[in-house]
Amino acid sequence: MPQSVTTRYYSAAHRESLRELTETHLRNPDPLNMLEEFALARAVFETFVARVTAESLTAEVAAVAIRLLSNITCIAKRIEDVRAQDAINRHDLVRVMELMGRAVNDVIDRQIAARSPSALCEDAEAVAMRIKEDIRNRWMEIQLD
Repeated sequence: MPQSVTTRYYSAAHRESLRELTETHLRNPDPLNMLEEFALARAVFETFVARVTAESLTAEVAAVAIRLLSNITCIAKRIEDVRAQDAINRHDLVRVMELMGRAVNDVIDRQIAARSPSALCEDAEAVAMRIKEDIRNRWMEIQLD
């Protein structure tokens, strides 16, 4: 009589295999990168479709093809969702640019007002460096609330 697949030996071997696979995935430096899975899913789908003939096309075969295509779409959506997590939307980008412009205007006005016209001419390079540093500092203070 053949052994059942639920014996301790099979179960232990299966757990060992899963543990090794899990450790392999945990060592992945970019675990959210699903491009390999996406490429594999597309290859499986294309291979499946290439093997289907007019005679073999049944409702069941069509359902399998649809499920494969649905999986590809889901993987593509996940990839796009991950990529979008670090993206800034257009509205916030415009707001940041406006705030950066205001910061530049404020810094220049403050630096110019703090110096006499003769001091500006004599020490233009030093003034320019201070203005640039002040602008960088102000830009780092920008927050979207």
